[in-house]
Amino acid sequence: MSHFSTQDREDLRDEWYGFDQAYIQNLPKIYWVGLWLSAGWLVMYLLIYPSIPLPWAQTHWQGLGVPNGCQAWTAICEMRQGERAFADVRGRYLDQINDQTVVELAADLALLEFIDRAGYVTFADHCAACHGKFGAGLPNMPAPALNQAHIDDVSRIYAQLQNPVRHSFGLTKRWDATQLKLLAVYVRQLGHDKR
Repeated sequence: MSHFSTQDREDLRDEWYGFDQAYIQNLPKIYWVGLWLSAGWLVMYLLIYPSIPLPWAQTHWQGLGVPNGCQAWTAICEMRQGERAFADVRGRYLDQINDQTVVELAADLALLEFIDRAGYVTFADHCAACHGKFGAGLPNMPAPALNQAHIDDVSRIYAQLQNPVRHSFGLTKRWDATQLKLLAVYVRQLGHDKR
């Protein structure tokens, strides 16, 4: 049996939760103004700033009334300009790679630095797990070390990548022709570089 009266319980509840209806109703107006300003700012922020993900469209909210979400207070336009500049530079190199054979690419000193970097990315993503970093091989792996091959015939490497004899992972399904060329020249360079 409880020794508290109803009033005692209400007083205890108000004290425990720190909640007093009269106190809330008598808040100074500055608190209410701040609350409404904060709510308004939140709504305006969500409408103007390109921030809300739209998964069904695989994009995000671009912002109200601004084409392509390019507001001066965001860095999105700067990022997009950087991406376009990168794609332009990269595209010029890739066009040259597509226009040349692998033998011509291996002899083109102007492209070798780009091929070394782009080929390394493809190699690291798809080959290094078995062939080791920079093709050095890995212990207890059947994949050979590629940096000791010293194969000068890049067309032979390219043909092996196109039609692998002992490769169990289906190389041609992974890459397009450009990536195969990059990888062939990169693997050839592994035998010549001291990494």
